[in-house]
Amino acid sequence: GAAYADAALAGRYTAPILHAFIRDAGWSSEERAPTRLGDETVELALAKVRDGRVVPYSDAGETEVARWAFSTLRIRSSWGTSRQALDSLELERQAAALEGSPPLAYKVLGIASPDSGEFRLNFGTASPSGGKKSVRTLSYDARRGLTQVAQLDLSRKETRCST
Repeated sequence: GAAYADAALAGRYTAPILHAFIRDAGWSSEERAPTRLGDETVELALAKVRDGRVVPYSDAGETEVARWAFSTLRIRSSWGTSRQALDSLELERQAAALEGSPPLAYKVLGIASPDSGEFRLNFGTASPSGGKKSVRTLSYDARRGLTQVAQLDLSRKETRCST
């Protein structure tokens, strides 16, 4: 049964070569085609605040585009699909502008908290008021990578910790 399900899913995302990629071939401009079976993932661009500016987390690379590439990693989409709003209006303006820039296209921007160095990402189903129901706190360490520190379910006021 699992093999049939995997084959059906792969068939859904097969490019319609016989239709020569014409617009009416069943693909839209917003189509997402996963390349692997398993959990859906998103790219997370890690950032930090330095001298009042939102900058790439990594200092490696000679250009800003390269530094953003070195600061990007792939996470499960269940770990976060958007960043939490920042307290500073100026930093929020900078972050919003970055999210629309080419180096960060289709990526989730995560900005480290200046005091803890942790990243807080929203995830989960939207509530009727349009807000997210849950917040996940992630921590990045150069040796260990990205780990989940805590999960807060805002609809239940529940906190779970894990790594």
